[in-house]
Amino acid sequence: MNTRYAPSAPLGLLITSGLLLLMQTLIITGPEAYTKPRQRMELGWVSERPPEFIIDEPQTFDKPEPPKQPPRHENRWEAEESITVPEPTVQLPPEPAFEAADFGQNNGPLVDVMYVRPVYPADAAARGLEGFVTLRFDVMEMGTVTNVTILESTHRVFEKPAREAALRSRFRPQVVDGVAIATTGIVRRYRFELDD
Repeated sequence: MNTRYAPSAPLGLLITSGLLLLMQTLIITGPEAYTKPRQRMELGWVSERPPEFIIDEPQTFDKPEPPKQPPRHENRWEAEESITVPEPTVQLPPEPAFEAADFGQNNGPLVDVMYVRPVYPADAAARGLEGFVTLRFDVMEMGTVTNVTILESTHRVFEKPAREAALRSRFRPQVVDGVAIATTGIVRRYRFELDD
């Protein structure tokens, strides 16, 4: 057993002393590596023309021809006396009495912009039910519908789709003196009829 370890001891001593020698060499030459500037390689990205292609002769250009002028006709009336015509005077219309022009946009009625049809209930269609729902609602200044109340209906199954259709409808509000105002008490009837 001792014979196996005998050759490894001198080999380990040799490797350790070699590593210590290498470390000592690196420590001694270390400061030069940090203080000595490295030689850098410069790349020439700009290619210059060879000197044989440079033109030293001055270039000459032909002068452009002057533009041709149309032949001048003599005016036979030059010798006679000239007549002066007075400049016409333009009379401007008087300024309007109002400050802003009124093109009819200051006032306007309530306009139905987006009419939404109610969804026919599937169970009512399966039973063959037809009818109508009469609603009353208000239109706000922004054109949205609010305060929907049911005035009359033939079947309760039609009331919810009619209410939802009214709430999704959009209007251009009534305009008075350039200001949008709310409109109340609008009555609308939705009919639910099956196609034959």
